[in-house]
Amino acid sequence: MKTTIKLPISPDAKILVEVGDKINRNTALATGGSDKSENLIHLSRLLHVDPARIVKYLRKRIGEEVTSGDLLAQKKGFFSLHTVTSPIAGKISSIDLKKGTLTIAGSDDSTDFVSPTAGYVVRIEQSHIEVEIEGQVFKGGRGQGDDSFGNLVAITGEDIGILDIACDVDDSIVLAHSLKKEAIVKLEVMGAVGLVLLKPLKESTLAWVQVDEEVFKKIQDKNSGFGWLRPKEKQLVVIE
Repeated sequence: MKTTIKLPISPDAKILVEVGDKINRNTALATGGSDKSENLIHLSRLLHVDPARIVKYLRKRIGEEVTSGDLLAQKKGFFSLHTVTSPIAGKISSIDLKKGTLTIAGSDDSTDFVSPTAGYVVRIEQSHIEVEIEGQVFKGGRGQGDDSFGNLVAITGEDIGILDIACDVDDSIVLAHSLKKEAIVKLEVMGAVGLVLLKPLKESTLAWVQVDEEVFKKIQDKNSGFGWLRPKEKQLVVIE
């Protein structure tokens, strides 16, 4: 199924493609602007420690510059090693010992806007580029977090707890009716990148989109596939 998606770009970006161009995943569509986003990382949850104790495991301090993949914190045990790395380049702007969080402010360097999937450029506007792809868009009601990509994995049942999670969810977008707080933490530790749910979440470090029952069932019927979670657009795109 062909569908059209809008990819946001900075208004002052230089366009690198033309209408009709065939593009691949990671093709640079435009360049310019800056990445000034902030990324909140819940260290206490990821390290399984009290919020006030995260300072013991920190490897960076407020004001330090980091690049994507830099080690932020590490906790060593007798039989385990928990590490947390930076998802973006930027500077550590704050550390909250009450909440157990660390915030990274994105760098002001010029950035490229790349396509997350293959397709054809069908329209170019000042604020976005429209691309036609092979896939299907499922619209939700609410969403939170940044875009993520992964294989779709369904976990059956309602009000899912940690003992209900037995499948491999690494680099996956998890489809579930509802999740207990501890189950969300476990999914993040196991490498899940996003959630599609029937009930919206009050708090989550994972990106999520909430959909209604009809849309939920349609996604379930697909059984598997590769998904692009777009919380800000309240969408899940299943790419064929």
